[in-house]
Amino acid sequence: ATHEGIARINGVHASPDLLIRQVKVVAKCCPTWIQTCMLAWDKEPPADHEISAYLELLKKMKGQGGLQGVLLYGLARPSLQKESLHVSALNEAWMLHLKERIECLGVSVRLSL
Repeated sequence: ATHEGIARINGVHASPDLLIRQVKVVAKCCPTWIQTCMLAWDKEPPADHEISAYLELLKKMKGQGGLQGVLLYGLARPSLQKESLHVSALNEAWMLHLKERIECLGVSVRLSL
């Protein structure tokens, strides 16, 4: 999750550090799960540097305490957003591999395919 990746996918200008601070505050109040939708853009999976940045973000969130896990999912139906021409579902093997990488950080993952 780089600043650029967050802006493109979420349509917000939020830094990874801001997200970490927000999760820290929320995690003090209640069990916190990070909801993550992964998708292909122009039929390409997320770039390696984006996945590495995302994993680093989770590692930092876990280190500050309170993170329960990740709710990982992909596209379940066609998107109705204006970017729909660019997005598509990732294959099951790709999603399972990411799940394993997250679990290697010691973070629980609930995967919905």
